[in-house]
Amino acid sequence: MSPPPLIRPAEKRDLDALLSLSLRLSEEGRETDQRYRPVVFDEDATRRHASEDWFHASRPFPYAWIAEQDGTTVGILTGRVVPVHPLLEMRPTARIDALFVLPMARRNGLGRALVLAFCESASEAGFPRHSVHTLSQDPRALAFWRAFGFLDLFTELVRGSTKAT
Repeated sequence: MSPPPLIRPAEKRDLDALLSLSLRLSEEGRETDQRYRPVVFDEDATRRHASEDWFHASRPFPYAWIAEQDGTTVGILTGRVVPVHPLLEMRPTARIDALFVLPMARRNGLGRALVLAFCESASEAGFPRHSVHTLSQDPRALAFWRAFGFLDLFTELVRGSTKAT
């Protein structure tokens, strides 16, 4: 019997696993909705962005989380602080940007555990409101987030091509 999965804040040594699973998430998103078009993966630029954004020492809570099973990274979650809107009354918000669990490790509570770890950490740091963006044509993702208690607040409507010019 293998030990239970470990959920922990990511460290710089996890960067390769984070990038690998982030790329898999983008591929799965494109399969779910052809309008979803991530940029061509530039490993150096992505590595620089992730190093600066996810591991910066001044972050109020960990922005990247890892799920490990038997020493292998099988899930990730990344997020960030949402700047306070100047015209809307909103509490400080932490946004989940990406959540991905390898298909072979799904349906075991790892996604839920990653979300709970992120939300608890953000709440303790003074960010009691949590948000997430997900593809509107991904019924599995919508069901997951709604079952978790996330509610529709805004709808983003897009006109024209989703390709960058």
